Amino acid sequence: MEIRQMDNEASLVARPSPGIHALALAGIIGPIVFAVAFVVQGLFRLNEYSAVAEPVSALEAGPGAGFSR
Repeated sequence: MEIRQMDNEASLVARPSPGIHALALAGIIGPIVFAVAFVVQGLFRLNEYSAVAEPVSALEAGPGAGFSR
């Protein structure tokens, strides 16, 4: 924390560390990247994957998606 003098009153100003900013940014961007990735992967597997009938985890990497029908 940092103590600043403002109008003859001392006040404490909490400054988050740069690591906190990076974690907050990752928490915002991570879910967006995840959603875009599974939507794009689902579009490439229209004949193998149904977003309505199957969970996102059914979109495993590799040919055949790791399970057979």
